[in-house]
Amino acid sequence: MAAGRRWKWTLIMQAIVVTLDRLATSALGCYGNEWIETPHLDRLASEAVVFDRHFTEHVGASAGTSLGTGQFPFGAAPRLPLTDSAWSNITAAAGVELHLLRECDAQPWSRALETTTCSMVATQPVLDPKPDEIPFAHLVRTAMETLASPRGTASRIVWLHSAGVPEPWLPPEGFATLYFEDYEERGCEMAAVTRDNWGTHPAVYAGYVSLIDHWLGELLTAVKKSAVNEPTLLVFVAARGCDWTKEPGPRREFLELDDDESPAVTDLLTTDLATDDAASAERISTPATLLLDVAPVRIHQPAVPRPTHSLTEAITRTPLFLRLFDGASFDVEFAGTRSNRLVQTADIAATLLHFFQLPSAPAVTDGRSLLNELNETEPPRAMVCFTDGDGSRGIRTADWSCLIQDEPLEQESTVQLFAKPEDYWEVNDLSGQQRDVTATLIKGLNAILTASSR
Repeated sequence: MAAGRRWKWTLIMQAIVVTLDRLATSALGCYGNEWIETPHLDRLASEAVVFDRHFTEHVGASAGTSLGTGQFPFGAAPRLPLTDSAWSNITAAAGVELHLLRECDAQPWSRALETTTCSMVATQPVLDPKPDEIPFAHLVRTAMETLASPRGTASRIVWLHSAGVPEPWLPPEGFATLYFEDYEERGCEMAAVTRDNWGTHPAVYAGYVSLIDHWLGELLTAVKKSAVNEPTLLVFVAARGCDWTKEPGPRREFLELDDDESPAVTDLLTTDLATDDAASAERISTPATLLLDVAPVRIHQPAVPRPTHSLTEAITRTPLFLRLFDGASFDVEFAGTRSNRLVQTADIAATLLHFFQLPSAPAVTDGRSLLNELNETEPPRAMVCFTDGDGSRGIRTADWSCLIQDEPLEQESTVQLFAKPEDYWEVNDLSGQQRDVTATLIKGLNAILTASSR
């Protein structure tokens, strides 16, 4: 897939998009977790491109809005209503069928995609359901039926919209207790954990992630079978992360396996986070580049209290996988690689338009095609930004994260600056030492938010 390549396909094509409202990168093996079993996502990572710097634009009530509208949801309200999607109107006009499969309890942003076929599937989460009765299982089975149904001559998008790990976390008991023994072996008291507080314990969250991974494996098998006869794009993305280890959370040593222990699911190599004492203001201008065959970093819990900011990396950075079934060229060039470019959730819409060879413009989507990001046909982003819609906003570069929080009773806002990727848990505020960097980032953030709010 050489740089600048244009698709030459004339056959019918399909895109499979799986979006979860909530899923933490730190809970996945391919993003550095060493003890939660996610074999199917790990296998997908070995066949796809994993984006290490994917950041959502919004973590509040508008989380995921850019998936439906293709535009940044900044300002007092999104520029387009949730019921309008310029990019999906273009695909519909081109004859691309859109099959939206949506869980009942998923966020309402996907209403923007209800232009063709919409199926409300699954049930509300209940205490101790059977493994095949969780909402995501219903969603996957419906998608498998759609993929196996007779095709016409039109290209199509099959979009699965799931709530992801629901809040509170209520997996079947077998999965809820899956990691209890591991916790106890490392000194974590589990006797007090009952069904009444399952929904807030990290061990239970881990069990639900493994259950979602199981059903994702079923879907991936169906996608591969469906992709045999037509070019297929597969995208898996979460609209929001989760700081799932924060409260009550395991003790630090639990997240660091002994040297003679190995994960039950993946043997991915990990490297410790590096530090760079020579960090300076010049780092802000260093562009992110595409990194191939780079192992994920190991995630350690800090020994000091973690911040309560709503825009921590655990929440704003979310999983993103892209897999292209195109005969051979994607597998040769990109399968099993990782991209370090800064990307955002609005890029999904631009990617779909690119895949189906349809026009895009700023009025249609604020995003950039991820296929172009892989081919490096345009310079990488220097920065991305995000907000919670409630007074907090932030900006991220390859080397810095600057977070701003309005204080209701104060005239000034609280500003924090963290070095990246060294300070994953954002506990070492450098805004006082790096004033020039902080000022430059705030200026860039204000410019982006102002332009996007017009």
